[in-house]
Amino acid sequence: MNNTPETDELVRSLTYEQLASTEKCYSDLRGELERERALADRLADCLNNLWQHHSLTEVSYDYIDNALDAWKEVRGE
Repeated sequence: MNNTPETDELVRSLTYEQLASTEKCYSDLRGELERERALADRLADCLNNLWQHHSLTEVSYDYIDNALDAWKEVRGE
């Protein structure tokens, strides 16, 4: 979060318990995001493997290619 007068005031108004709870929620969300990214990476690796090493129909290639493109877009690649 960027520091602004509003965010600075918000942080000053929070109690220690509220700050700790907010940090725990943030940490939990960050952990969940990391697990989701790891799963997406594993799925992308699987699709890549299928794409490169198996005989598939043209429809399957298109599906895998589109899925990989979507994954790359979400990952910012």
